[in-house]
Amino acid sequence: MACPPVPINPVAAQHLGKGTLYWFDFGSGPGKRPVLVVSRYRPGSNQVTIAPLTDLDNVQDSATNTMKYPYHARIDRADCKGPLGLDIDSAVKLDQLYTIERDDLWEEWYIGEVSVVARARVDLALIYALDLETFMGELMKSALQEKMADYQQHFSRR
Repeated sequence: MACPPVPINPVAAQHLGKGTLYWFDFGSGPGKRPVLVVSRYRPGSNQVTIAPLTDLDNVQDSATNTMKYPYHARIDRADCKGPLGLDIDSAVKLDQLYTIERDDLWEEWYIGEVSVVARARVDLALIYALDLETFMGELMKSALQEKMADYQQHFSRR
């Protein structure tokens, strides 16, 4: 994937919802690479949380055709719709989250948005990366028990 040139007068990003893709310049080290916005859209906030993308071949087991790590999520070219799009199948690295100033994302470097299916894969990998599955399991169990108790009150025979 080739990053577009740096704009002379960059326009602040307009598409900041969860699931949007942009090019981002990390500076030294990783340099310019695609990133996925993983935080919810907050109009009053000056910050956004992103995760970098990498070539799928870097994180996929070629023998089994599966991801090597559960904190990476696959994003295929077909999963992205937008002006630039992805030219290779990729993976988002949810073990590498960055919170940046939203002005550091430019509309000229807007790639597109990922599909609902890809966002679901990202959300599952994010739950794993942040170790939320235990908490969410307990929360769901508690909520289900409350709903079942409420449901059973509507019947005289249980």
